[in-house]
Amino acid sequence: MIPSAGIEEGPLIELNACSESCHVISNHKGTFNSHLENTSEPLSDSAAFRRGSPVFTSKLHRQILAQVTALPTSLSAMMTGAAMGWPSPVLEHFCEGAHCEVRMTAGEASWVLSLIEIGNLFSPIPCGYLVDMYGRQPCLFATGPLFLGSWTLIICSRSVGYLYLARLVQGLGMGIVYTVTPMYISEIAGADVRGRLSILFVGLLNLGILLEYIVGPFVSYRTLGYISISVPILFIATSIWLPESPYFLLMNDKSKEAINALMWLRSDYSKDRIFEELTLIKDEVEQEKGTKTAAKNTFGDIFSSAANRKAFLIVQIAACADVLSGMTAILAYASVIFAAPHNTTMEAEDYPIMLGLIMLLAIFPAAYLVDMAGRRPLLIFSCLFSGLFELVAAFYFYAAMKLDCDVARLKWIPLLAICAFSVAYSMGLGSLVPTLMGECFPSQIRGPASSMTSITLCAISFLVIKFFQVVNEEIGLYFNFFIYGVSSIACSAVLWLVLPETKGKTLSEIQQDLKASCKPSKPSLPLYVNASVPKGVEAS
Repeated sequence: MIPSAGIEEGPLIELNACSESCHVISNHKGTFNSHLENTSEPLSDSAAFRRGSPVFTSKLHRQILAQVTALPTSLSAMMTGAAMGWPSPVLEHFCEGAHCEVRMTAGEASWVLSLIEIGNLFSPIPCGYLVDMYGRQPCLFATGPLFLGSWTLIICSRSVGYLYLARLVQGLGMGIVYTVTPMYISEIAGADVRGRLSILFVGLLNLGILLEYIVGPFVSYRTLGYISISVPILFIATSIWLPESPYFLLMNDKSKEAINALMWLRSDYSKDRIFEELTLIKDEVEQEKGTKTAAKNTFGDIFSSAANRKAFLIVQIAACADVLSGMTAILAYASVIFAAPHNTTMEAEDYPIMLGLIMLLAIFPAAYLVDMAGRRPLLIFSCLFSGLFELVAAFYFYAAMKLDCDVARLKWIPLLAICAFSVAYSMGLGSLVPTLMGECFPSQIRGPASSMTSITLCAISFLVIKFFQVVNEEIGLYFNFFIYGVSSIACSAVLWLVLPETKGKTLSEIQQDLKASCKPSKPSLPLYVNASVPKGVEAS
């Protein structure tokens, strides 16, 4: 059994009866050692043997330990993906006929689809406060009952009003997941595996969407609901034992629980390495608490320092680049994009499945490269090539619609261009925004800043999807892809200017680099032209 962070005793750690040694971590190494000397499993002879073994001293061992923790956490993303993908295969069950599963008008069906985004707008800001009051793990765990209740309403009810409520609740859960999960993963993962574990979140999000796309057309409305509800049940069963974030525990002066949590998360580390990491975390937390505004921990703190403002700007640019690439609209309107005369041999309804599968498979090389090549090159090249491939599709659609060119033998071009765009998008834009959310924000503003980023993603996504059909009808399909392509290329240039590299760095080191980059350079000596040199300034 994995002990929760709040458990003070257990098979993992036995602390001295002297409670006063648990109150302060600061810079006294003896305080750490008073806890670490009396631990059982992580620092026992068997653990020392594991550290001496060539198998368990490898990076692979740390990756397995981290993935054991991150996988239940990332199931929250799969819950969200299933809720996002559910409407596509069940739309045919929403109609006004007597034999429909749920009788509703086309207008009511549109509300069933869109209410999840409305719920997503309302939960991030309260969650930004709650995550620093009650912890990351309780807030994340609360999404399980939310999704469980929403799927219960969908399975048991045939009322439009109850479906409205279910989708609204799913939106609330989605807002919490987007706010908390990247933050939690970044705080529990080691620097050498943090990137790929953050990408695991995106991979399971895509898997949840693909599950609904593939299974939905072949099962009944109720059966799809039963399959979908299994994901929150699995999440609740596995995530209840997850430890709390050491960052949150140290922010609330719970040093004993922080050691307990970190020792399970780093069970192959020596005492010195655990002490070193705890010291770095404590120093970062104490430094932020020492500022005047950090103690307030409000949304205004996002803009209280130059480093905070720069971190917030970097993440917002990356979030905008993600959404302005148009992937959300392309997935939603894939059947329209590939409709005649631009379709190939496949049915239009099969294209969302194909794109979802491509995006899921592209996650694997991205997870391999993110901690090797780094975040910066992946994100910049992802932006650049996404824009180029979209411009190829834009020129094809322009030639077909406006120039009356014979493109009968070139119908493979938009398919190939959009598939290549899906790969380029998944290699950076679609996978690294959660990573940057968890890495760039300091611990004291991580909750509020993450919630603001979730709202940015939701609001721009709504606008991109809303105006796709408007632009398509008023101007033409080509103009949508032209906007997406130009936006992606422009964002790649901006990211090249502002995006730092965070590969292999601890969260504390990332904050130090951001602060150092915001310090003004030393002014050079003024030049005096046609004037005498002032006293105290020697001529060179």
